[in-house]
Amino acid sequence: MKITDEKLSAFLDAELAPNDMDIIRKALEVDDALVMRLAELSQVDQWVVENAEQIDATPMPEKLVELAQQIDKGQKQNNIVQLSNWKLVKTNINTSMSIAASVVLAIIVGVSTINYQAAPTISNQIAKVLDSSISGQTSLIAENTSVKAQLSFANKEGDLCRQYLLLEEEANSTNIACKENKRWRLRASIQENEINTQRYQAASKEQSLETVIDVMIAGAPLNTEQEQSAISKQWQSR
Repeated sequence: MKITDEKLSAFLDAELAPNDMDIIRKALEVDDALVMRLAELSQVDQWVVENAEQIDATPMPEKLVELAQQIDKGQKQNNIVQLSNWKLVKTNINTSMSIAASVVLAIIVGVSTINYQAAPTISNQIAKVLDSSISGQTSLIAENTSVKAQLSFANKEGDLCRQYLLLEEEANSTNIACKENKRWRLRASIQENEINTQRYQAASKEQSLETVIDVMIAGAPLNTEQEQSAISKQWQSR
């Protein structure tokens, strides 16, 4: 399948067939240029939204109001339909932008402190912690390095995923990994290069990662009993 800008736009809007969505997801994992094209399309969507909001906030000049009032009554219903369609378009744009922003947040390369990895596997030490620990537990995997499982959930593809905190001597990171084909693969990562980062910065990053989870998650997060069951099944959901 040739991945055109139209296909990417439809991907952002989740309007493609499941097979086509999967093809594009796999292509994004290995094609950095495609990732940047997707990011650019999302930025265009954002520009449209921002300018639409600016138009909405600008009062209509009185002369235009008077002119509109003089339009033939026979066109009145058509004008109402057109206005309703514009509102519908704006609603769709806002919905699409919400999806697009979340998708790009998870896949854009090298922007800010949020990085998408091309689904690499994680280290054996971290994998062992994710395989065996309940959320809230902290495990030391090396000198000055520990892992704390924070949250577990099923994604929309049916895989089980975990958010975890990696604490290292010089940097921390909050990550999301999913168990795919019996291996944990990194899906999102927020790097924290300064241990004493100001609170508002940390809060902003936490909110950003929550947005990624909102896009991925299917249903509610796993409770302790469900996590224990997942551990016994080696986090295989199918």
